Amino acid sequence: MSGRTRRPVCALCSQTVRLAYALRACGINSDEQVATLMWNNQEHDLKLQIAGLNTGHDEVVLSGDPSRDRDFTCFYLRQGQRSMVCRSIGAQVSQAPVSFLEATEFLDIEHDAVRTFAAAAIGDASTDKEKAIRLFTAVRDQVWYDPYSVSDDPAHYRASFVLQAGRAYCVPKAVLLTAVCRSAGIPARLGFADVRNHLQTEALRARMGGTDLFVFHGYSSLYIDGRWLKATPAFNTELCARFGVPPVEFDGEHDALMHAFAADGTQHMEYIRERGVFHDLPLAAILAELRDTYGPMVHTSAHPVDDAFTKQPTSQTGPDGASRGSHSPQEAR
Repeated sequence: MSGRTRRPVCALCSQTVRLAYALRACGINSDEQVATLMWNNQEHDLKLQIAGLNTGHDEVVLSGDPSRDRDFTCFYLRQGQRSMVCRSIGAQVSQAPVSFLEATEFLDIEHDAVRTFAAAAIGDASTDKEKAIRLFTAVRDQVWYDPYSVSDDPAHYRASFVLQAGRAYCVPKAVLLTAVCRSAGIPARLGFADVRNHLQTEALRARMGGTDLFVFHGYSSLYIDGRWLKATPAFNTELCARFGVPPVEFDGEHDALMHAFAADGTQHMEYIRERGVFHDLPLAAILAELRDTYGPMVHTSAHPVDDAFTKQPTSQTGPDGASRGSHSPQEAR
């Protein structure tokens, strides 16, 4: 192996050693048996491939530099014999980013409204990072977060309609951010997770049947500089101020997820379960889960609510200078 170096095992590969010993504890220790495992969505956004089971080692040979390179290999040796190999194969290489630039039923990226919004928000930004930051901020603040706007009409989930409505809950807002990013040439996909929101109004908790669990919370997964980053544009800045929660900021380098705590230290958001990422909106699955979990909340004919989420916002101005209305999707029908 040319150019190989001997050095302590990297932090990533130390996890593979612990896994290998755990497998051995379960009786998986045959010399003839080879285990190949793929770890996805690691902390460092790498895929690790493990071949073999570590039965103990006295030397580690490292080809490549994990602190600098995205592709490297660790060879675990025992008395000169290889016992296990851990190899990084880069960031999400199995997901071709180009496939996340297409228009879909809900991501109507060629709609004039979507294109206009994206172009105005981007302005003179030139890099994907700069564009994504501006698009995130525009979607976060120019579409009011309204948890009572849940609809069972598929048309209400298209990016162009979200812009028309000016109000939406987390799923349509994630659709809009994903769409405008694709429109700007940034690969983007939709992600979902179940979260527990500890800052609810009494009216919203009652509408949700007494639970604070939000199923299928929507976010966008954006491909920037070779990495997939999560971005949650749900809560607009003015609404965050009402609840004393700092708005989520996206810097194009780190995941932008809901804050775990509010400004006063009270618990805010807790991520319970990841539901995966999707090329387009899995609306049927989302609506089925919403009906199963909340029942009447899904019906668009539900009685209107007056609380912090629905109080008239101050004038919302879009990047094109147009005033955004405060009407709900139901009113826009």
